[in-house]
Amino acid sequence: ALQLAGSRSISIRLPSSSPSSSGKGSVLVPLFDMANHHMNPTATYRLVSTGSDDDNNNDDNNEGGESIELVARKDISEGEEITISYGAYPNSIMAKCYGFIPTNNPYDFEKVSVRGILQAAMDAGALLEDTNLSKAENSVAALGFDTTNNSRILATGPEESLWMSLRAALVANDDEYEELFEVLEAIEMDEADDEDLWEMDNDADIVRRAKIVHAAFVALEHQISAESTLEEDEKILLRNNDTDAALSCGSRLLVELRSKRKRLLRSASRRMAAVVGRPWEARDILSM
Repeated sequence: ALQLAGSRSISIRLPSSSPSSSGKGSVLVPLFDMANHHMNPTATYRLVSTGSDDDNNNDDNNEGGESIELVARKDISEGEEITISYGAYPNSIMAKCYGFIPTNNPYDFEKVSVRGILQAAMDAGALLEDTNLSKAENSVAALGFDTTNNSRILATGPEESLWMSLRAALVANDDEYEELFEVLEAIEMDEADDEDLWEMDNDADIVRRAKIVHAAFVALEHQISAESTLEEDEKILLRNNDTDAALSCGSRLLVELRSKRKRLLRSASRRMAAVVGRPWEARDILSM
């Protein structure tokens, strides 16, 4: 039911008079639901205020808006498909609300906590078994970084905030931690910037951290591969073209979703392996 409604509605910023507390909502627009999703759409949409020449797009509040306009983002050739963006959502949301997963989704991520990364690295043998995870987690929290399960792993590796959290958790000594604290405090007071954080981080520490994170990502992929590996999932999806072995739409979606999760972790682990293998390019690789 959620997929049925989600695939036929659009998300839009509502007028200030709307009862929605967030100012956003989903609306059903006849014929509009025929537009497919694309990462680089040919069109966008906007809320139009009745009786006014002042049109606002879907990112603006517009009192009295009563209709939706479909607006071309580029010259559209005759016969060319008109597409829109359903939003910058991860694969889990796209599957849940729209019933499909984009082929290449730059907005996909895997949620994890700093402790989860450290535990996975320990399970993989990349951290000593007597590593005090609670102390590491407290070190991260003391610097104001998130320790909940809301940090993100992207296909390109850990997002910047997670990388900084791991940097705080894996400091070699108290002096290094104090130095990190002082730079972060200076940034907060606009007396320093992110470049200063990079300058104080030496290549050896970056590579050491990347080795630990790489091992953690490999372990996390292994954890979600108990039933099947990435390669086995991809074979299942290929065999699905055979009508005798066809999966139901729901089953195929689940296999596709779990394979995408494994593929993301595989891609992230390879990025960390590249940092370890090419330490002279470590900073450039991480900034890609």
